[in-house]
Amino acid sequence: MKPVVGLLLLEVIFLAIWTGVDMPTARETLFNNFIYQTCLSSGVYWWIIFLAYKVLFLFFGVFLAVQSRNFDTALNESKQVALCLYVMLLDICIMIPIGYALMNVPVVTFIVFAFGISLPYLAVTGILFSGNILRIFQVLSSRIFFLISH
Repeated sequence: MKPVVGLLLLEVIFLAIWTGVDMPTARETLFNNFIYQTCLSSGVYWWIIFLAYKVLFLFFGVFLAVQSRNFDTALNESKQVALCLYVMLLDICIMIPIGYALMNVPVVTFIVFAFGISLPYLAVTGILFSGNILRIFQVLSSRIFFLISH
């Protein structure tokens, strides 16, 4: 748990420094007779550092998946880790460039970032935990049946 908290703290510190040094500025965009306000920072270097940091996480995840593939079946989560890494890689390679290509269309950018990034992660979470969720419902239904029958 401590390494996760440390990594989250590192990311929060990085984002705070980025926001403090390169303050985002508001920009108004007129689209279909609506004015949208978006915030942008001027520094590309911060974004490159942020992406490089995420790519390092991807490589670390690949390393962990490879190292854990021969573990006992109770501890072997290499397939799940590989699936999560695959989804993250697809998001980085597909959704982020599409979002930036459509940046001048605020509604489409929101839809791409909101659904194109969150839905794959929700699908992976559902796939990873579907067996556990199914077992929980089976136990609950058997307990309910037992209570009703007695």
